[in-house]
This record gives sequence, C-alpha cells and structure tokens, in this order.
Amino acid sequence: MYDWLIPVRFALRYQFRQPLFWALLALMLAQGALTALLTFHQLADVRLLTNAPVLFYGAFTNLGPLLITSVALLTGQTLLRDREHRVGTYLYALPLQARTYFLGHFLGTLAVGVLLGLSYTLGVLTLPIWINTPVGAANTTWTDFPLLALLDGFGWLLLPNVLIITCLSFALTALLRHIAGAYLTLLALTLGSTLLQLGYSAVVDLDWMQVLDPFGMLAIRQAVENLPISDKNTTLPGWPALLFINRLLWLGLSGWLLTRADARLSFPYWLDQGPVFPNLSRRWMQLMKSWNNTNKQADQGVVADTSFLASAPLPIVKPEVAGLLVSWRIVVRLAWTDVRWLVRQPALLVALLLLVLGILGYANGLGDVPTDALASGQRLLPFTSRMTFVRIPMHLYISLFLVVFTGELLHRERTTNLWLLTDATPQPNWIRLLGKAGALFVLATALTVLIFLTGVYLQWSNGQTPIDWRLYATDLLADGLLRYAQLIALAVLVQSIVPNRFAGHLVLLIGLGSLAYLNSSTAATVWPNGQWLYSYLPGSDQYSELTGYRGLSAVRNGLAVLWSVVGAGLLLLATRLAQRGEWVGLPRLLTRFRASLTPTYLTILTLVVLATIGCIDWLYTLDNQTTTNTRITPYTTTTEQVSVGAQRINVQYHYVHPQNRAAIQLAVRRALQQGSRWLGTFPTETLHVTETPFTTPMAGPVAGLPRRGQIRLSEREGWMTNTARLTDAGWLDMAVTKQVLNQWLAAGLKPTPHPNGLLTDGLATYLATRIVQQHRGDDWLTIQLAQFDALYRRGRGQQLKREPTVSDAPAASYVATAKAPLSLTCIGEVWGHESLCRQIGQYHQQHPAGNPAGYVAALHNALPDSLRYATTYLTERPGFSMAVGAIGHYDDRLGVHIVAHKYLDDGLGAMQERLLNDYVPLALLDNRGQVIHRQLVKPSTAGREDKAFWLPRPDNAVAVVIDPLGAWSDVNRFDNRKILVRR
Repeated sequence: MYDWLIPVRFALRYQFRQPLFWALLALMLAQGALTALLTFHQLADVRLLTNAPVLFYGAFTNLGPLLITSVALLTGQTLLRDREHRVGTYLYALPLQARTYFLGHFLGTLAVGVLLGLSYTLGVLTLPIWINTPVGAANTTWTDFPLLALLDGFGWLLLPNVLIITCLSFALTALLRHIAGAYLTLLALTLGSTLLQLGYSAVVDLDWMQVLDPFGMLAIRQAVENLPISDKNTTLPGWPALLFINRLLWLGLSGWLLTRADARLSFPYWLDQGPVFPNLSRRWMQLMKSWNNTNKQADQGVVADTSFLASAPLPIVKPEVAGLLVSWRIVVRLAWTDVRWLVRQPALLVALLLLVLGILGYANGLGDVPTDALASGQRLLPFTSRMTFVRIPMHLYISLFLVVFTGELLHRERTTNLWLLTDATPQPNWIRLLGKAGALFVLATALTVLIFLTGVYLQWSNGQTPIDWRLYATDLLADGLLRYAQLIALAVLVQSIVPNRFAGHLVLLIGLGSLAYLNSSTAATVWPNGQWLYSYLPGSDQYSELTGYRGLSAVRNGLAVLWSVVGAGLLLLATRLAQRGEWVGLPRLLTRFRASLTPTYLTILTLVVLATIGCIDWLYTLDNQTTTNTRITPYTTTTEQVSVGAQRINVQYHYVHPQNRAAIQLAVRRALQQGSRWLGTFPTETLHVTETPFTTPMAGPVAGLPRRGQIRLSEREGWMTNTARLTDAGWLDMAVTKQVLNQWLAAGLKPTPHPNGLLTDGLATYLATRIVQQHRGDDWLTIQLAQFDALYRRGRGQQLKREPTVSDAPAASYVATAKAPLSLTCIGEVWGHESLCRQIGQYHQQHPAGNPAGYVAALHNALPDSLRYATTYLTERPGFSMAVGAIGHYDDRLGVHIVAHKYLDDGLGAMQERLLNDYVPLALLDNRGQVIHRQLVKPSTAGREDKAFWLPRPDNAVAVVIDPLGAWSDVNRFDNRKILVRR
C-alpha cells in the first residue's frame, strides 16, 4: 500500500465511526432536496421537467451554508486532530515523511468532502418525489434522469467547489496551525456567497464579478436562465467562457495556498505548541487566590444542603452577601481576561474586516432593489434606514461569527488542556460561565459599534446628513445588540451541554437555519400574522423613512423584551447545565441539574418564567389594539409652473428626501415638453408628484392605471437613487418620464381587472427611452436596451405559463415592461424613431380609450408596404440569430456577409424557422465605439443566398456590427461584431 493511503484510510474510517458524520450525510441529503426544490421554483415553467439538466447545474452552484460549514470544519478538525491530542512522539516514530503525512490528510479530508457532496447530489435526485410535474420524456418513469448532465455538472461545478473549500480550509489551517484558518474560510465564503445571492441582479452582467464568484453561481445561473424551455429540458448549457477563467482563478489560488502550506509544513513546525496562553495561567491563579481569600475571611456562611454530594463530583460553594459581591467582581475580571484573549486573535480581526467589507459592498450596489424597468437594479444613497438595514442581509454572517467564537471561547480550556487546572478549583460554574458570556456580550457590543461607525462614515463621506441618530439607536439596539445577545445566550447553552464544539456548531447552525427558513417562508408582514420566532422582530425589512414600521413599533419593542427575557432564562439554565470535569451523558447531567437547584436559583428561575408570561400577555394586549400607519416625517412642498406651448401646468412636488428633487423636476419638465409635442395637450392643469412609502425591499411599480394628475413615486424609486453613475441617473429619468407620459396614455383608459401592458407600459416605456436618449446619448440607450433584454430573458426563464405576445401582455409583466420597448425600438430603427413616436401620438389623440388590436392595425396602415412585416414583432414571438460572416476588403469599400436565421416561438420554447425578410441596421464603429456609418440591410436566411453588403471604408473604422443597439431578440450576440484587420 502507498504510504499516503494510510492517513486517507484512517480519515475515512474515523469519520465512519462518528455518529456526527452520519448526521451530516443525512443533512446533506435534506439540503440537496431543498436546494433542488428552490431551484425548480426559481426556474419553473409550465413545461419544465423535474429531471431537466438545468436543475442539476443550478443546485450544484448553490451549495448553501450547511455544506460550506461542514466541509470547512471537518477539514480543520481532521488536520488538527493529532496536534490537539499532542501525539508528536508517535508522529516521529511513524515510517512517513512529513509531506506524505500531510498529503494523506489532505486527500482524506477531500474524500470526506466528496462524500458529503455525493449525499447532496442524492438529495437533488429526490426532487420528483416532492413535485407533481412531468418527468422525463413521454412514456417514461420518474427514475429516468440525464446521467450525462449529472456527471457533467458534478465534475465541473460541485467537485471543484468542494475542492476549493477543502484547499482553502486546509491551507489556512496549516499555515495558522489553528482552527481559525477553517473559520476564516467558512466566514469569507459564506459572506461572499450571501452578497452575490443578494445582489445577483446588480452584478450578473459584470464580467469581473463572474470571475471573482468563488462557486461560479453567476455565470451558470445566467447561462441557465437564458435557455428556452425546450433546451432546459434536454440540452446541456454551453459553458460560458468566463466560467473557465473563474475555475482557473480559484483552483489556481487554492493550489498556490497549498504550495505555500507545503513549503512551511514539517513535523517540528506542526508540533511546536509554543507558549500556551502564558498570561492566562497566571491570571487564573490570581483569581483563584482571590476567591479562596474571600471565603476564608467570611465570619459566617450559609452552607447549602450537602446530602446530594454523594452523586455530585464537585462541591457547590455559596458565599455570604459580601462574598457574592466579590464573586461578581471576579466575573468582571474573568470577562476582561477573555476579552483580551479575543482581541489577540487574528481570526477575530480578519472576520471583523470581512464584515466591514461586506457592509461597503452592500452600500455600493449589492444591496439595491431591482425594479421592473431596470434588470440590474439601482444604487441607493446611504440613508440611515439603509445603513441600519444592513443588519438583515448580514445576519447569517454575523450569526456564524458569534457561533464560532462562542464555541471557541467556551471550549478554550479543553482545546488548550487547561481544564485539568480550572475544573479542579472550587469556583462555581456560574462565575466562569457568566465571565465568558460577558466577554461575548462585549464582542457583540463591539460588533454593533462597528456597524454603527461604518454606516455613519458612509453617510458622512457621501454627504447624506442629517443623520437619524434615533433610528440608529432603536435598530442597532433592539434588533441588533439585543438580538446578538439572545443568540449568544442560545449558543452558550448549546455549547455548555454538547461535549464537542464542532457538534455544537452543527446544532446551532441547524437551529439558526430553521429559524431563518421559517421567517423567510412567512408571507405575512403585519402583526399578528407573523411568526413567533426566537430573536426575530416582525417588519424589520419594512421600515420606511416616511411611515416608520407602520404601527409595529410597540409590538417590536415588546418582542425585543420577550426574547431578551427568554435569552436570560437560557443563560440561567446554562449556569447549572454547564459540564466540568469528564463529560457525562444526558441522564447524569439532569441528575446534576436537579441536585444543584437551590432556593435562590429557583426564585430567579421563577421570576424569569413569570416575566416571560407577562411579556406574552402584554403582546396579546398590543395585538388587540388597532394600529395605523402614522407619518413620522412631514412633507415638504415645492411648486413650479412649466410652460408647454400656450399651456401652463402647475406642478407640485411633495417629498421628504430633497436630494434628487432637482433631477426629478428636470425630468418632469423634459417629459411634459416632449410629450406634448407627440401626444398633444396635457390632460390636466395641475400635476402632483408625491413621494410614497415603499412596500417591500423587492417592490416595483404597482400594476394598475395611474390617476389623472397624480404621480406617486416610491421613496426608493427615484428619491433615494444614487445618480453618480450614468445608468442610475438614466433610471431616475426613465422612472419619472414614464409616469408623466402615462398621464396621457394610461390615465384615461377605462379601468379593467387586467389592464393591457402594451398600452399601460410598452408605449410609455418606449417613448421614455426616446426622451431620455436625447440627453443621455446612445451609450446609455445601448446599456438600457441590454438591461431590457436581460430582464426579458430572466422573466422568460422564470415564467409559469405560456409567454404572451407583446400585444396581449398584461400590465407590469416582463413582456410589457421589457420586450415591448425592445420590439418598438426594432420598428423605430427601420422606420425612424420620430415617425413611430408621432404615429403613437396620433393614434392616442384619435383613440384616447384605444385597444391593443386597434393600435396594431393603425401601425400596420401607417407603415410603408415594405415594412408592414414589422407589426408581427407585436403579434408574434420572433427570434433571430445574426452573425457577421466573411468580410472582403477592397480599395474603396468593404463587402460584408451576414449569416442570419429567423425563428418563431410558440411561447413555450419550441422554435420553428421562418424565411428572413426583415431589415436590420448594419454599422461601422470607430475606436470609441461610436457609429460612423449606418445602413439598413435585408439579410437572407443562411444557406439560401450568399450575397455581400457593400459598405464604405473610412480610415477610422475599426469594427463592423449588425444591430448596434442590440434591440433584436438575438439568441447569440457573440458573433454580431467583427474587428476589421488592416492589411
């Protein structure tokens, strides 16, 4: 047998003998099934099969915190086992070289991680049990599944991801010679994964973010969502080029860290324990001496009943009142000692730095809300409510942070073999435990202060003052510090009972994950429909700077008190259940607990129970009271008069946030002036633009018809937008302009249960793009159309029924808000945008209460005979595949060949090819990407006719591109541009 196989075999056999490992396998199975279920609902379509290949790819990139935690901690534990058991003498006696020894350990941990990944894969395969939808092809059973897709996804995604986690954990643990290396890997990967999942819509189109994504989730999810439904069921998605770069980057980084660890690792380096907390031993001895002197100086003492000492291994000392006060002084000194130990841990400082980076990433775009008009979302200014809200998306990371350091602190004496000294002292358990809990509360306070300082810095650096200090205090105390203290109390109780800190981590992770899942699956956001979940407060993500928590403030305060009292009760139980000496089983632990029940302890416990009952009764009283949405901030009103020809329009702005008032006023003026040129007289003499509270963080414009003379803009849809970037400034202009144009187009329509999207969204959005393009330019328009296309493809991938045509799309649907402006832009590109805008205006003035069929007929009559095919862009679902082929270079001109296809989609992904008889713009670009020549061409279907289109040959031309704006629905845009090569 090869020498390196010895530690591999030992690692596997060791794990197979551990009940914890089998529990992990079962949990991986459950997580695989849950992840597959979530992926299925994310990609759900009326014809999506439960054994579709795309489900495997989506599940293999979404590992979840449980698999990341399990692989990282098992890697660190396996590597450190021999070091913590101090078996250095035996290692020197083994016939193994140091490199062989560590290689075997690495391969053993990797094998364990692969086993967990296989269990996760088996969980994914159980999806047909939970979903009652078609499986496999016709006349097949649910047992059929695409083996190739399974192997391909496992080999390209899951296996490299497990390898990356194992390599990073192994290398950092080896370099630091401490479990902190595995903890840092766990926290960093969890934070990165959380931020990318949170800000998916904001970063999915950024190439550098797809490269930096540690698990390749962005690249694969984008590739999967863009597939038509028929391909999702049968086709392996093409691997994006950026995924190869991503895999090379992360595997290369992992390999480089392994080589660094290999160069450092040797038996002397690995087994050198160094000074094991030299200051700690001296401090402990001083505290023990103080404790003994206190008891000797007592003149009288109250001694507890000692009849139970026969079954209890340690005596219980109950000092007099003076001694009790001194005991609390010792608790404080012990807490300060533990705080100093925590501060000296590099892992703690790195974890706090990661938290700051996470907050900065959230504030700079990863936490912004996507809307219907902008697929990648908008960046918001760092207002106080947004800075305090960061505690919600960062809660998973902060929870793991507190769980990790709680376990390390409570098990510190055992991991350093100091428990033989500390457990032999006559010091009661409650003193040591409260000292450690106090240190952890100081850590939670520091965490809260760090969030506070980072938020204040971001506000001051961006000039967002005045700062709402009261909101900082209420949010970061009631839903921040108190919540962290409640989690610490729970973690202290679990880690005091569980003999293994890694098992305690697992139990806590399962508990916290269950609470998070129950909270996220609760649809109701108004009391009393919310769940009673430990440490959670209702409506935390519903704060509005206009209306606060919408009548939930009193309930939130009551729940904060309730969970704090429950947390105190958990900590009180931990003082009697904490084990010392040799760990014992649960029956004997309960015997010790019953024996330690003193009158004082029972009195305190009774008070805690009564306080809990009182808080619950108070909450039910609050539940029966009527709550209303009260305005906490008054409106400021600004009035201006806009001249539109001979008409004078009074515009009143009612707002709370003045930061973007000037930009909104300018957008309203431009929309009124240009809209009246196309659509005629504005329907009212007065227009009110009002800032309104947002409903949820993911809310977009509410579907329905606007009111005449009323424009309601949510506080997070323009008023709080950060307009530093061109795309965000353009988004604000689009949102305002569309609302103004709908005062003509939609406000006069007859109310119906299901308004038509072409009339309420499509026409207004298209006209808005033309108005904004006039002052933002073609660069902005190209970006905006690309975002429309991304939103349409994403909506198409997530639809639950047949895709409607543009003329039949309902209001606020992805077809009406994204595909309709793209289709109208295609018509405008070949007919002329000014002609199309005037035609829309003429139809509106002739038919104020028009219908989509009438508009399509009017457009068909207005178009020239050669362009009347373009109306099918509104009544059918055409798709294109256009590419620039061979280019012939001549002295005075260029001959460009176009390879093109046209398809018709049935709405469910089935494509049928049609003859191509459509005009498409073909353009020459300079080195700045600007169009220097543009002409319309009519490419024929590939294979039917091979002809060249003649273009001039200016000296500054560097590229040829078909459809330069990207308006046509092209299934592959990688080949629509070619660089000119000068000869």
